[in-house]
Amino acid sequence: METNTRTWVKDPEILLVDDDDELREMIADGLEAAGFVVTRAADGKDALGHLRTNSLPSLVLLDLLMPGMNGWQLCEVMHADPVLARIPVVALTATASMDPESLHLADVADWIAKPFDLEQVLNVIRPFLAKAERSPAATVAA
Repeated sequence: METNTRTWVKDPEILLVDDDDELREMIADGLEAAGFVVTRAADGKDALGHLRTNSLPSLVLLDLLMPGMNGWQLCEVMHADPVLARIPVVALTATASMDPESLHLADVADWIAKPFDLEQVLNVIRPFLAKAERSPAATVAA
C-alpha cells in the first residue's frame, strides 16, 4: 500500500482562491511585493487539487462566492480532512458586511469584507503567518 505524504511549506505560503482573475492577480501581486509566497487558484476545485497534491500552505485566503465549488464547500471539505483542517482560512467576501453570521457556517479563522485595500489584508493575515513561521515544517501522512 502506497502512502501519500504532504509536507508543510518551510516559508509561509498563501493559497489565494478567487474566481475574479483581475482581483486575484492584484492581491497576489501586492502580497508578493510584501514578501510573501503566493499560490493562485481560480476556484474551490482548483484549490482543493493544489491542497491534495502540493506542499500545504500556511494560510488560505478564500473568496466565498465563486461558481462551481464555492468557498463554503471548500471549507467543508477542508474541515473534514484532519490535515487540511489545520490550515487557517481567511474569507474574502462581499456578503460579510451584510450578514456576518453567515461566516460562522464556513468556520473561517477571520474575514475581510470587500471592498478592501492591501493594508487591510496584510493586517489580518500577518498574525496567522507569524504563527506559521514559529512552527517547524513537518511531513504528514495523507
